[in-house]
Amino acid sequence: MPWASNIGDSLDSLVEYLVDNNVEGIHPLIMGEVEKRLIIKVLERNRGNKLRAARSLGLSRNTFHRKILKLKESCTLFDSEPDS
Repeated sequence: MPWASNIGDSLDSLVEYLVDNNVEGIHPLIMGEVEKRLIIKVLERNRGNKLRAARSLGLSRNTFHRKILKLKESCTLFDSEPDS
């Protein structure tokens, strides 16, 4: 998989940047963003079919459903914040 080294190199650069800039909470930041993008992209590629999307990610339908609900909840919380 030639693209795997590109992903690793990109992650290395991102982590180095975040550490150099004293960003705290790097793990949840990166993992949350990766999971969100995975869910969205796989749902798009499977035309909204949650069962096929879950299978392609190696997740059970129930686990995938919980992750979607959590993602929707975080988006709702973000959207409801007052403007400064």
